[in-house]
Amino acid sequence: LMLVDTVHIYSLISERFGIPSLAAATLCSFSLCSFIYVSSGVLSRIVSTTYRTLEMKDQKRWNSGATRGCLGFILALHGLKAYLDGVPNGDMVEGRDDFLMHTASFALGFFIFETRDSLTMFLAHNVMEETLLQHHLMGIVLFASALYWQTYVYLACAVLAQEFAAPFTHAGWILTKCGMDGHWLWEVNQYILIIVWILFRTLFDLVIGYQIAISVLLPPFRFLDGPLFPMLFCLIGFLLLSTYLNPYWLQLKFRQLARRNRRFAKMRAPPATSPPQAPSPLDSPASPPTTHSHQD
Repeated sequence: LMLVDTVHIYSLISERFGIPSLAAATLCSFSLCSFIYVSSGVLSRIVSTTYRTLEMKDQKRWNSGATRGCLGFILALHGLKAYLDGVPNGDMVEGRDDFLMHTASFALGFFIFETRDSLTMFLAHNVMEETLLQHHLMGIVLFASALYWQTYVYLACAVLAQEFAAPFTHAGWILTKCGMDGHWLWEVNQYILIIVWILFRTLFDLVIGYQIAISVLLPPFRFLDGPLFPMLFCLIGFLLLSTYLNPYWLQLKFRQLARRNRRFAKMRAPPATSPPQAPSPLDSPASPPTTHSHQD
């Protein structure tokens, strides 16, 4: 996808339907999410016995996981390209180009779909994942404000590289539902997830945080020149993501792996055998009577 001229595709859709190309990117993202979600449900019902036995809420989680995994990987590629291309014109506030603007629009469609999906789960099944909903609402506000004020677009797009962990997160959940959490494949996926998480979330937080700090603390203090709301939201949102949400989710991954290892270690352990006990005097057979000989 990094080799495909996505901006040109959005332009063709814009000309065909008479809508702005940024709106076309948002609609493409939302439509792609919907297509993957529906396709996951149809194909999984055909090929997976496990899927057919799940409750409706878990079937929806399955489809949502497939959608987040696919779109997360696409967004991560865009975010990595944005980071590797660097800050346009060295200006983190107003530096932007067509690729960044359309990437922000594409990401907005994804977060709108995900927020709708989270709210649907709550209304239909009374299942509320607070941190996930916070993450998606933050995404909507971040990309909507970046597009409206056309500021901090690079920062918004570069953070998308953190979504490289999404496919492994949801693959692990699906494997667990299939009863494969004792299989080596689940364990390999979990270790890859933790490594990718540390690389593209924990360490990437430090890299982006360094870029923000340079722009905030060193002359000409350019980061603080942007509009007040997006500037404050970027600072507070990034601080919340890097110091609370990402560490919280990472420790959940470690705890999940530790619980699984303890459970299967107990299952593989040989049954404890009690040490042999000395026979009780009451249980020993009676000794024969002794006879005494008398000599005359």
